[in-house]
Amino acid sequence: MTRFALDSSAMVAWILQESGRWEAVDALLNAPGAQPVLPGPALTECIVAARRAGNVSSPEQIATTLSAVGVYVEPPQETDMVRAAHLLEVSRGNPGRHPGSGDQLTLSLGDALILAVVERLGVKVLTGDRYWSQFAEDGHTPAVVVHMRLVGCVGWPRSPSDRCAERQDHIIGGRVAVEDRLQTGPCDLWQAPSGPL
Repeated sequence: MTRFALDSSAMVAWILQESGRWEAVDALLNAPGAQPVLPGPALTECIVAARRAGNVSSPEQIATTLSAVGVYVEPPQETDMVRAAHLLEVSRGNPGRHPGSGDQLTLSLGDALILAVVERLGVKVLTGDRYWSQFAEDGHTPAVVVHMRLVGCVGWPRSPSDRCAERQDHIIGGRVAVEDRLQTGPCDLWQAPSGPL
């Protein structure tokens, strides 16, 4: 069995079927032996974000749908909340920069709670948040963060039909890459880190 966590950006991509992203998440959710975990704060964030983006399902319907596809919601424990407070302090002292705008990036309360739950569980987490990757790479969290990069076209095709064909090729390639990583053995993308956290 492969246990992994998803943050709200990954689940919102799946709920809204965001082109180039939802297919990769769907492949993970449907991979043999997949045991997807959604930290509790991410459930709240994905319901709010999906509804703000126009999804008309009720909060209960969204939660039920996620459960029906095998997503287990892991509520935060008291130790997670204490750890989240520490992560917030560290983040404020070590901000990142948005690559496009240069704006300062730090963890939100939801981000910190999600990372704390992920740390406790010792599973990898799929996110669309680039700052999480930087935060982990800089050694501020033992969480193994996997960034869900946007899949799209490089350059501009000559016609709308060319763009669709090119995008489809990339999406298919992205899904296969994710599936291949799930089954690669020692360097398996979703293999739990060894040793204590």
